Amino acid sequence: MIYNPHIYYGQIPLKKIYKDNELLWQRFSPVSPGITIDETKVSILLLNEELEPIDILLASTDHSEVSTALRSQFNNPVAYPRLELHFGSQITSTGITPAQYISFGNVYVCHVSDAITDMASGFMSLCPMLTKANFSRSIATMAAGVYASIDGSSLVDIGGPIPGNIKTFEGGCLQNARITELAFENGAERFLNGCFANCDLISGTVEIPSSVLEIQQQAFFGCTGISRLVIRKSADQVTGSSYAPWGATNATVEWDP
Repeated sequence: MIYNPHIYYGQIPLKKIYKDNELLWQRFSPVSPGITIDETKVSILLLNEELEPIDILLASTDHSEVSTALRSQFNNPVAYPRLELHFGSQITSTGITPAQYISFGNVYVCHVSDAITDMASGFMSLCPMLTKANFSRSIATMAAGVYASIDGSSLVDIGGPIPGNIKTFEGGCLQNARITELAFENGAERFLNGCFANCDLISGTVEIPSSVLEIQQQAFFGCTGISRLVIRKSADQVTGSSYAPWGATNATVEWDP
């Protein structure tokens, strides 16, 4: 069984992806044994040590109610040591204000469904224990500060390659994340200054897809673990090519269209 950060163990597989007869990804029903998640609402789930849901603490369509509960009623790491913020499959927004979902000390998992059409700037930033998160396949811009941290977070699992529907990465999204690999589906176009700043645990090769149009001067500032950047396009077709390696000071750059 393959664990997906926002789908739970023990369920019947709904979708499988194979390559050369090897199972690469598997999606399970989003209903854990004994727990029925209302997909029309935003839910706060209590997790066990394996980050599996064991209880539903709150379910609401009111973003203010959910965020307030996270800051008050459930802001107790002793009583509620590990939480998941789960946006149901019929929720289309992550809130109307940038600061609505920010700075939670005991949220370990954030799941957004593909119904989400916007992720506000700063969404789930400053959450030091955030370990697993994912991206909606209905957004075109990864807004500034999404999943970012000032002092470094625990975010190590972003659910695989970043979906190709995300065309633009604004500054500070995923800043200081502890991810060790970074991959993109074809579709990414613009990497703005600081979009992956200080993700210094990313190691080895990072491949930029042929859809790329622009890479700004400090897009990969502080990504000292990247040793090789492979750009699937000619240098003369990418705005900002003269700034390579774009802040990833230890990386060599290969233009390989």
